[in-house]
Amino acid sequence: MNEDFRYRNELVAEFELLGFVQQRINRDTLVAELEHELGHRLHFPRREETRYDLWGLITECLASPIADALSRLVEIAGNFEGDSRAMIRLRGLVGKVLPLVPPLEQPSLGRVLEGVHPTDLRAATRDAAGPLGPPADLALFDQVGLIRALSSAATMPGAPPPLLVFLVRLADRIPESMAAELTGWIEHLARDLGLSTADLDRIRTGPGAASASPQRSFVVVELREDGPQPDRYLMSIWLQHDDGTGRALYVNDERPIPLGELPAELDAALASLTRSSMEEIGDVTIEFVLPRELLGHEVDQWPVVLTGLRHEIGIDYPVVVRSLDRIRNPMVRARWLRRWRHMLAFGGTARAELVQWLQWRQADHNANHGPVLTLGEEWPVCLIVSFAAEPGPLPTAIVAGLGAGMPVMLWCRDRRGAAQFEADIPQQMYARPLLDLPALVLRLRQEAARHGPVSDHLGRHLSLLWDDPDRLPPENPLAAPAPV
Repeated sequence: MNEDFRYRNELVAEFELLGFVQQRINRDTLVAELEHELGHRLHFPRREETRYDLWGLITECLASPIADALSRLVEIAGNFEGDSRAMIRLRGLVGKVLPLVPPLEQPSLGRVLEGVHPTDLRAATRDAAGPLGPPADLALFDQVGLIRALSSAATMPGAPPPLLVFLVRLADRIPESMAAELTGWIEHLARDLGLSTADLDRIRTGPGAASASPQRSFVVVELREDGPQPDRYLMSIWLQHDDGTGRALYVNDERPIPLGELPAELDAALASLTRSSMEEIGDVTIEFVLPRELLGHEVDQWPVVLTGLRHEIGIDYPVVVRSLDRIRNPMVRARWLRRWRHMLAFGGTARAELVQWLQWRQADHNANHGPVLTLGEEWPVCLIVSFAAEPGPLPTAIVAGLGAGMPVMLWCRDRRGAAQFEADIPQQMYARPLLDLPALVLRLRQEAARHGPVSDHLGRHLSLLWDDPDRLPPENPLAAPAPV
């Protein structure tokens, strides 16, 4: 396949992602507007099939005696489509007649990158990748895939190609012996582009294209009951960032799995993410979105092998639970949202009106705590229950808290820890902001781990519900996560 054919195929593939070109009448409008812009009729066979129609149109533009015919086509398309991701990629492709590095030479450049430290690869990639950012699902050790992705990354008008920026920035980060191997490639690409030494210096010292790294990231694990087999679950895992981006890490929408097998699936997804992703990840919180009967399950004790040693996930990251049933219930959302925003506004303290305490003697499984928890529209925002849930359904107090829109709830899963809970938690909570509750629970779990697996430390028996109504998992497991 020659390079001209590859380039046309790349353009057609991106044009096909534009929503408005799917209808023939819209493509007719596009052709008419381009003819008006160029001042002459276009002569190519029109087709009902979108791909073949676009192929003819793009071929005609590339063969036009008007040098910027293709650029004009893309700008007209942008007036209809707007600034979608496909439109950004199309603008990046315009003017790139051939790839900077031909496909046959890409493996040779890839071998030069094999010894580069992952941190340097990530930094140089984010610096060069342009408005779409680096490909999130690109494997860290796929050097040829990285070169190919950067070769086709969108370029802002007047900006140097992302691949060249990547090589220049990378050469400045790595040892001189390795950088010397990149010098020939950089000089070769600069000559092809007509760039001077001064131009390369501007690339070296100029600002990067990448946006700031996320400060916080969330691994969201959702378990859904399988109707015919209530002891089995469908699991989906997403990665979400506080900049609103995210992607699916694992989606099982067909094969229900016993509860005991789910930790291994999560461990595999986390291992793949930490070892091979080009993606920048902020401080991680693990969120389990669970049906009601599992909200008290000890998910923080699920074993993982992230650092070579098998240990509980709750000692590596803050682990919180969220209510799948409440997320699916629009009737509760308004009061849930009010309490959450009140907590964000005033959560710098743990003052009395924000926190509802239930001592273990007060907390009766059969008591109706609903009226207590629904007195205020915005307060309390946090329910603390210092008793253990017996086997079976959740305690009435926790169920009432869900219905009242309580966004934060902390309880002890084991009655043997109730005395320690009542002695330690109030003192530690009131010494710090309410917003620091996940960090407090993490510290207690880490203390429990240091006491050894046979200890009965409180940190082994804590469940923390921390439920943000502004950031929900997608209703469709295959969809992108909701913005943060």
